[in-house]
Amino acid sequence: MRSLEADALPPALLPVTELLTGGAGPVSSGGRWQEWRGRTLSLPVTVQVPGGHGFPAESGWHLVVETSSFPAKVAVFPDVVLGPRDTYPHQNPVGDAVEDKPWRDGHPCIAESSLVWGERLGGTDEPSDLTDRLVWAIDRFGKWCEAASNGRLHLPGDHFEMPPLPGAGGSMLIGFSESDTDLGRWISAGDRSGGAALVEVSKQKSVVAVRSWSGQDGSSLHAPQWGDRISEASTMDVACRWLRLASLPIMGAWQLPRTYNELRVCLQNDGHDLGEILRTLGRQVRRTEVRGRAVLMLGFPVPERFGDADARMHWLAITDIPLTKKNAKIDGFRNTEPNRERHDGNLAHSGRRLTWSKCENWAPDQMRTRMREQPAVDDLKVLMIGAGSLGSQVAETLARSGITQIDVQDRDILSAGNLCRHSLDLTDIGRNKAESLVDRLNRVQPDMRSRAASSAFPERVQSDPPYDEYDVILDCSGENSVLRAIGRIDWHREKIFISLSMTWAAEGLLTWVSNGTALAAAEVIHRFSTLIESLGQPVQRAAVMEGIGCWHPVFPANPADVQLWSGIGARVILSALASRSDACGIHYLGDGGCVDYRAG
Repeated sequence: MRSLEADALPPALLPVTELLTGGAGPVSSGGRWQEWRGRTLSLPVTVQVPGGHGFPAESGWHLVVETSSFPAKVAVFPDVVLGPRDTYPHQNPVGDAVEDKPWRDGHPCIAESSLVWGERLGGTDEPSDLTDRLVWAIDRFGKWCEAASNGRLHLPGDHFEMPPLPGAGGSMLIGFSESDTDLGRWISAGDRSGGAALVEVSKQKSVVAVRSWSGQDGSSLHAPQWGDRISEASTMDVACRWLRLASLPIMGAWQLPRTYNELRVCLQNDGHDLGEILRTLGRQVRRTEVRGRAVLMLGFPVPERFGDADARMHWLAITDIPLTKKNAKIDGFRNTEPNRERHDGNLAHSGRRLTWSKCENWAPDQMRTRMREQPAVDDLKVLMIGAGSLGSQVAETLARSGITQIDVQDRDILSAGNLCRHSLDLTDIGRNKAESLVDRLNRVQPDMRSRAASSAFPERVQSDPPYDEYDVILDCSGENSVLRAIGRIDWHREKIFISLSMTWAAEGLLTWVSNGTALAAAEVIHRFSTLIESLGQPVQRAAVMEGIGCWHPVFPANPADVQLWSGIGARVILSALASRSDACGIHYLGDGGCVDYRAG
């Protein structure tokens, strides 16, 4: 580290230095810029505000500019000695000192104007010029400090947000499912603690899900409506306990407990004994031989917006708990179970850092918040006939759109030649297309419940009458024989019949939608042929031969065209489910490559 004289400062910093010398709102500086390793520059600043809501009237901070990246990173960190040690809303967690530098982690989130608090500041987006960016950041930082002092970082009507997790983060990502109808169930159940069954979702980063919850006595309390991927998975060898709290466990303004002792105080105020909880977890770990792995989940009600009534339960998790393993030797104590329990209980009074792992709500309405509003489709049951290139991509789009029950029927085996257009991959070669596609669909969303039939339609007799359980019959086979088979079935209740098929070389997409207890297959086939002829597209052109050996014609089409028509086909389906109106037509590429439509 070395101090920089004024004549050694980069030109971009000179206007900022002059501004802070005279004071920019509550922020001022009489110090000098310091240069650190890694092309980092810092300037000590002082903030003076009225003080209140735990925020000091005077505090020390550091304006930090990292020039090793482009654009340069700009942030403000609390001073190790003079800076606030508590975390406030819209601030990264305040932590330990950063290496040999005079500041600690915990810069306020002032850089993103898209944040709720950032929007309240008004003004323009972050400038690109470094000098302008520094002036912009100082202005926003000063306003953040004033709002913290006035207790106005969270206002009624703001979207509720969770405090940031302190520390480096645990080894797990835990998914749970809590809808807006589940809060009442938790309250009426009465239990304030119990156990939970965790299942593995992905091995990549130890992603797990809470499959079910049990009460204090071990009885079943609740099992969310998970899809097949989670509901059928084996329970992990992890000791997991849960506690229901009255409110979010924060200390000070917006700080989660950082140590076991701080957590003990928070839980004690809520009527829970952390020492006894850790002793219970330790006994479970040693009794079930789970290699010392334990998880403590803390649940509490939260609103949708600050100031509103509580809407649903949310969960936080503490992982990597250092419990005493079986036959472990404890210095100064005999190797007995009572001593191991005593050692686990003493952890509650220690200053050892907690390891918080990220938790996410995987309830259906939370998983699909990034989608535009559309009609409810999660209760519809779809039978898709044909798991080829078009069907595979249509099914995946529907699954991501909220249709959770898509059964697939196809007798074909996936070959390497299919991969240029299919949604499946190398690991599925040699497997039945329907079975492989269903496995993929059940991995797409946590509430997917898809099944496969590896036979030709209609060779399925799993229900009596066959197929009557479905609300939608979706034909993606491209075969007239399948349409005729659908038309021959005596349907016992009304269905939505949909057929999607690409014309030769994927030059267009034929679509049919009808509602009723029967499909007029002959009419569908006739109207499709008429539409193709009206556009001058022959029903079939010269076939393409694949590989060496017996002559085997294949359907020529580029993957970009298949993806285009699958997206349009999925939109047709979703629109049909909303309107329940009949339609027939063809989408095709018109002049300039734009998609046109002709009704038929």
